[in-house]
Amino acid sequence: MTNLLKLNYFFLATWLLLINSALTHAADLTFTPASPVVEVGKEITLTVSGTSGQITWSAQKGWIVGVGNQVTYKAPDQAMFDVVTVLDAAGNIGTVKIQVFAKSNISQENAVWEVFTNRSSIQALLLSDDGKTLWVGTGGGLEKRDAQTGDIQQVFLNTDGLPDNRVTALLSDSQGGLWVGTYGGLAHYTAQGEWQVFNQENLGLPDNSVYALLSDSQGGLWVGTFGGLAHYTAQGQWQVFTQENSNLPGNSVTALLSDSQGGLWIGTEKGGLAHYTTHEQWQVFNQDHSNLPNNEVRSLLSDNQGGLWIGTRKGGLAHYTAQGQWHVFQTDNSDLPSSAVLALLSDGQGGLWVGMERGGLGHYTAQGQWQVFNQEHSGLPSNDVLALLSDSQGGLWVGTWKGGLAHYTVQEQWQAFKQDHSGLPSNLVKALLSDSQGGLWVGGWEGGLAHYTTQGQWQVFQKDNSGLPDNDVRVLLSDSQGGLWIGTKEGGLAHYTTQGQWQVFQKDNSGLPDNYVMALLSDSQGGLWVGTKEGGLAHYTVQGQWQVFNQDNSDLLSNDVLALLDSQGGLWVGTRGGLAHYTTQGQWQVFQKDNSGLPSNDVLALLSDNSQGGLWVGVWEGGLAHYTIQEQWQVFKQDHSGLPSNLVSALLSDNQGGLWVGTDNGLAHYTAHGQWQVFNRGDSGLPDNEITALLNDSQGGLWVGTWGED
Repeated sequence: MTNLLKLNYFFLATWLLLINSALTHAADLTFTPASPVVEVGKEITLTVSGTSGQITWSAQKGWIVGVGNQVTYKAPDQAMFDVVTVLDAAGNIGTVKIQVFAKSNISQENAVWEVFTNRSSIQALLLSDDGKTLWVGTGGGLEKRDAQTGDIQQVFLNTDGLPDNRVTALLSDSQGGLWVGTYGGLAHYTAQGEWQVFNQENLGLPDNSVYALLSDSQGGLWVGTFGGLAHYTAQGQWQVFTQENSNLPGNSVTALLSDSQGGLWIGTEKGGLAHYTTHEQWQVFNQDHSNLPNNEVRSLLSDNQGGLWIGTRKGGLAHYTAQGQWHVFQTDNSDLPSSAVLALLSDGQGGLWVGMERGGLGHYTAQGQWQVFNQEHSGLPSNDVLALLSDSQGGLWVGTWKGGLAHYTVQEQWQAFKQDHSGLPSNLVKALLSDSQGGLWVGGWEGGLAHYTTQGQWQVFQKDNSGLPDNDVRVLLSDSQGGLWIGTKEGGLAHYTTQGQWQVFQKDNSGLPDNYVMALLSDSQGGLWVGTKEGGLAHYTVQGQWQVFNQDNSDLLSNDVLALLDSQGGLWVGTRGGLAHYTTQGQWQVFQKDNSGLPSNDVLALLSDNSQGGLWVGVWEGGLAHYTIQEQWQVFKQDHSGLPSNLVSALLSDNQGGLWVGTDNGLAHYTAHGQWQVFNRGDSGLPDNEITALLNDSQGGLWVGTWGED
């Protein structure tokens, strides 16, 4: 499912990029330190050399104490950049920029997490036993809604007790509470509002990805997971069935159904259908030994006559009768519009409702007639239907993928519960950018571009309501004039100006070598560098000229360019083939595993180490590397450091000499003192462990984009 969250601290500060800049009007006027950094309200000693005669010190914001070539600078009480100027008797002038930062006491205890998710994909629905509450399991949390109006009453996230925001299954506990299956384990929410989480680490659950739940009618429950089938008894005992210790045909259990005799029907992802009887006997149905049309079983429903309906991922809908007869409905022999059947529900009159992928909603009556509802001819908000539930009044609740929740009433009216073009558009966040006013731009997978203002308002730009050429946004860059550059997966490069105008650059209308844009960087002259998936590196100048560098016409190591970083007028280029440095003189220097200390040729992220003149390099399955100005390499890997994974996808300075490291197994903080601290889904408010983007929020906190599935 990529999520977005915001991490705030009790000690709020503006974390600004450390500018390594000591500007002088005379070549021999030198400051020590060259790039001063001081905490708010604290003092630092400044020294200047190369002066002539009496000198005068002045500071724009702070205070200078003392005279002569060595003085004390006292910082103001808020984070900022300050400028200190020295004037000597000969008229030489020197200035030095001082970064004033607020100390951030980063710890698990004082971190305040604010989580933003998209809840337009709904995989589970449940009506409370008293009929008053509609529970909605989404890809971005659990919703509690009024069953009569559909209005949201409360949203539960990982910060409230859910083990994961991706909710896959719901089941009443018959005591006013409910069981919640997620990708991060099984949760029990009691009638008293207490949460209890079951996972691989604390109990007998075979896998943390829970797909299906079913009551055993004796106070316990069956749990279908990615790693097998588990039975949790009313006495608190666990029993696990897998391919290795039973006749379960597949460990990925996707659907469960009681056989009304104490036994169990089990649908698996690739192993077909199994029947487990009360006598502990197994019977397996698959494509090879039965008329089951496809081994990917996604939904099961009793026909109330001893048989069952079976929805498959690729083989359509099958009916297995109590007499052992098979009837298969597919697109070529019926009016079923799609062979991917994901959800089934009885219509209470001998027929059934069928939710499909890319086929909408089908109604198959007891008389053998089909009626199909889709986006084109009804009020259904999406043709991907994931969940179905009776509203107890003859109508139907419909959970869709990317279309939100819909209600089809007994009066045959449609009501959709989704706000178009508002809120976080996708949980798969790929790009983050400050809007320079305290707000945020967010690029997501298939979600388009979103703007989150300081007033908490969302505006979403997508193909259908703007000039955005593709809803899959991969990278964002400010144009330094209030607008932004947007790199997309298939739509090329877009420029959105402060006047609200769109300009799109693609292969067929410009010099852009590939429509898949992976990286963007300003060239400091009004133009920009563009890294592409297969077309190499492109330079678009302020005069509108294009120059392309690829493996055929330069020393670029790969045409797959993933990361770009400015280097004193030159350019660092991270590619699938290694790391390259392109100088202002047009020379190339290349670094690979076989000619340097680079631990992997797949370079995913680059970051300057600021005042030290080197750079940090995040790579695929090679960890984190530091390349110093002395051309030395230091590599951090999972087995000999605090790095939680060797796949490093995002890097960000903490502006205190350390850095934030985004991996596929959590967020790490590496301090200037060499200490590691790791945040992950299990011990923090992080909604997903796969980090995709990092950004300072200018108030001492951090925006973190994650690869949370919708």
